[in-house]
Amino acid sequence: MAGQPWNDAREALAGLAELYARYDTDGLDVYFLNDPRCRVNLRVRATIGAIWASLPLRRQTPTGTKLKEILDKYIPLVENKRVLHKPINIIVITDGAATDDPVETIVEAARRLDRNEVPHRQLGIQFVQIGNDLGATEALKELDNELEHQYLIRDMVDTTLFDPRNPQFKAETLLKIMMGAVDQPLDRGYPFRRSASD
Repeated sequence: MAGQPWNDAREALAGLAELYARYDTDGLDVYFLNDPRCRVNLRVRATIGAIWASLPLRRQTPTGTKLKEILDKYIPLVENKRVLHKPINIIVITDGAATDDPVETIVEAARRLDRNEVPHRQLGIQFVQIGNDLGATEALKELDNELEHQYLIRDMVDTTLFDPRNPQFKAETLLKIMMGAVDQPLDRGYPFRRSASD
């Protein structure tokens, strides 16, 4: 990811960290596709900016690999029946089609959640497209519309496609997407754990 979409994603995520800190004392956990490090509990705009400046720009989009890494970390938290964990929403911000296929990772995760009878709202994946790459648009549509019926799994994927009428990507856009994935409204102050991936 590079250019204006990259800058828009940085500003949106930085703004989101500040907004979200009002509702979740844990802040955001942030992952990047081409960086092995994880940043946890982010709540400060300047921290996001500093992280962004240190990232290498690469053309690879290993969505499936990184998504598996993230799911392997968070699924055990919602599988634990002795402790009710906060709902987890994984947001994948992308401007291009994946260079590896995330379908197998998503299907395996959905089947695992079903086997362990994890409530549907406990974990979801939101793909958010920035930029107008048509290949990415088609790939994201497939993830959102076809996996549930093709593989007979729970619907755990939603997508927000690039909107040419509103091309600027903002923190409010991300917040709306995140809150739309759960039943509790913001004004109840319920704490949610969120993980953002780019």
